[in-house]
Amino acid sequence: MNENEKYPARVIIASNRGPVYHEILSDGSLQVKASSGGGLVTALKPLITSGVIEECIWVAAAISEGDHRAAEESQGLFVQSGIENTLLSYVTVPPDQYHKYYNMFANPILWFVQHNIWDYARMPRISRYIHDAWWNGYVPVNEAFANAIIKTSEQFPGAPIMLQDYHLYLVGEQVRKALPEAVITHFLHIPWPGASCWRMLPPRIVFRILESILSCDIFGVQTERDSEDVLVTFKNFMRGLEHIEVDFKERAVKDTLKNRTTYIRAYPISIDPEEVRRVAYSDETEEYVRQLKDRLAEGVENLIVFVGRLDPSKNFARVLEAFELLLGQEPDLRGKVSLVAYLVPTREQIEVYTHYRNDVMEYIEKINEIFGNEGGGGWEPIIVFNEENQCQAFAGLRLYDVLMVNSVMDGMNLVAKEGPIVNERDGVLILSPTTGAYEELGVSTIEVAAPDVQGTFEAMYVALRMGDSEKKLKSKFLQTTVRENDIHRWFARQLEDIANLPAVARV
Repeated sequence: MNENEKYPARVIIASNRGPVYHEILSDGSLQVKASSGGGLVTALKPLITSGVIEECIWVAAAISEGDHRAAEESQGLFVQSGIENTLLSYVTVPPDQYHKYYNMFANPILWFVQHNIWDYARMPRISRYIHDAWWNGYVPVNEAFANAIIKTSEQFPGAPIMLQDYHLYLVGEQVRKALPEAVITHFLHIPWPGASCWRMLPPRIVFRILESILSCDIFGVQTERDSEDVLVTFKNFMRGLEHIEVDFKERAVKDTLKNRTTYIRAYPISIDPEEVRRVAYSDETEEYVRQLKDRLAEGVENLIVFVGRLDPSKNFARVLEAFELLLGQEPDLRGKVSLVAYLVPTREQIEVYTHYRNDVMEYIEKINEIFGNEGGGGWEPIIVFNEENQCQAFAGLRLYDVLMVNSVMDGMNLVAKEGPIVNERDGVLILSPTTGAYEELGVSTIEVAAPDVQGTFEAMYVALRMGDSEKKLKSKFLQTTVRENDIHRWFARQLEDIANLPAVARV
């Protein structure tokens, strides 16, 4: 791509978690390890070595003890990431400040509001501790990120600054003040909720977030539905400000006082199909496939698979309810179908996540106790892997007959795209319309509303009984769609828009 000088040669990416982390070994030395990083790092890492861009400077928070030591030893210089063409700049803040930013505000507040999973009659409770977490956690950590980006940009002038996700909402405004000519984009990996959800937060916090977004040239979201909701939110919150114009046709918000335009664009994130298949068919994954097959009871003919973090937004508890209904109302399936769940621990220092994990684990034990002896032959109704292990999860994705992606709300959900690419059985995808992936894939899935337990049970039954020809047709569509809209296209579309900004972005 760069041979035509169409795209930037280098970019500055900023995110809470970087592509690697540093671990202190027993001998005191530092070792670079790949970061789990969630969907963001999974999506972006293949691009760094693909030639799409020549150089990436990644700004991320120092999280582990090793990260902090690596930052200290770098003496203000960039840290070697161990990834080709990638330099790493660690943002260091006091642990208490980071705790307030990440564990008290970004995740318990922004994540839950934007996924619309609060029980609003009781939660959230915006106490003085939450206000303190905003002013003495989220705000100063965003300032620290902005300062690091400004310093980095001075060494790499002209490199577009690509902010990532809800952790860094305030960075754009602060960088713009220091670098008025910089190209700044911000991509949101989680859903953008309706304006009514934002009204659950104090207005001054929401206004600060929206004002910062208006400092960016492009604000990217996962779906066209999200882009519409962003515009509606600006229209609702800024209707009294005459200098703010919301243009639904151009998908833009204009600030006539500052003579700036922020374009709202949908960039559905995706995967690198070839890289996913490489890992899914590696020797390590082959061993997990063998282990899974060995663990299944002799009579098991079908697998229902779930892969996801133990996060309430992923909605696994309702998968359990539906599976219990399936076994209870279809006794002929006992001993013939197992639910295999790959549950990744997440944010266990946050109380609501701990309660959710405990509830889920207790429910699994209950179902296994009720039905486990009825299938015979050592049948396990529910098989659980409670760890983060990509190859282990890919084993399940290769063997599923039914893949459950029934999120309450999800920015995209890359599992919905990885599954069809590696699956060997023309498995059926059950997908909730509140998952970002639905906009691209929904036509060849079985749709089920996230809260609909009865509907989820019925969808499981239909998927298990579906004929081979229909399964093959659906599977082929899913594979083709994912391959045509892969991670490279996702990033290239952003770079194309950046390349065109000088002609179109200024009012």
